[in-house]
Amino acid sequence: MASPVKLRHRLANLLGEVLITLGVVLALFLVWQNWWTDVQAAHAATSERSEVARDWGAKVDADGIPGPAAPARPNPLPTTPKPSHGQSHGGSHHRVSKKVATIGLLYVPALKKQHLWAQPIVQGTSLRALARGVGHYERSAQFGGIGNAGIAGHRTTHGAPFRHVDDLRRGDHVVIRVRNTWFVYVLDRHKIVRPNQSWVLRNRPFKSNSGRLLTLTTCHPLHSAARRFVWWGHLVRSQPATAGAPIELKAAR
Repeated sequence: MASPVKLRHRLANLLGEVLITLGVVLALFLVWQNWWTDVQAAHAATSERSEVARDWGAKVDADGIPGPAAPARPNPLPTTPKPSHGQSHGGSHHRVSKKVATIGLLYVPALKKQHLWAQPIVQGTSLRALARGVGHYERSAQFGGIGNAGIAGHRTTHGAPFRHVDDLRRGDHVVIRVRNTWFVYVLDRHKIVRPNQSWVLRNRPFKSNSGRLLTLTTCHPLHSAARRFVWWGHLVRSQPATAGAPIELKAAR
């Protein structure tokens, strides 16, 4: 039978090995969370940009700015796929994956050097959607429309598109491109709020606000979801894609 001293020594060695193993696992998790998700997000963003430009039939210049879109073609009538062997149309094994739709591109001239430029805007704010770009709140207004159009984005991991939103200043511009139109917003104010304060996406979050608004939301502080950092802005103008890129983008080159 081992003496108490030897037993304590063995237990100490075992505890040390367990702690080392946990440390390695934690380190690998942090690498995955802070590096690998960024790699995946960069690949996804590039894919989304290419796909939306292809869908628009627009040529993208070296600065990531798409030209005029080709005339939209009418969608063909949907067809019902034939069931594969051992499946039926009503069977539980037949599944159709729902792709996250890319609806536009986001440009923030003041953060061009921080890569918030030609950022894909996807529909929805699920984790799957935000892994591919910034997400448009589905129940918020459409870009350029009356009401409040909301966009959410990660501040850390998954490319961290909104990492530097706290560097923005009142008067900075946010530019959005959809198929046939550019929208130019100017930022008015920001606030740090609790995650459950949904009033930030109201059509009129402040008494002085009215008309066509834009709201950007992200987690705060870095590496925490305890609060939300929110920017509000208003639409200053829109212009057709055939008129070329807005001057705000050209000035940022």
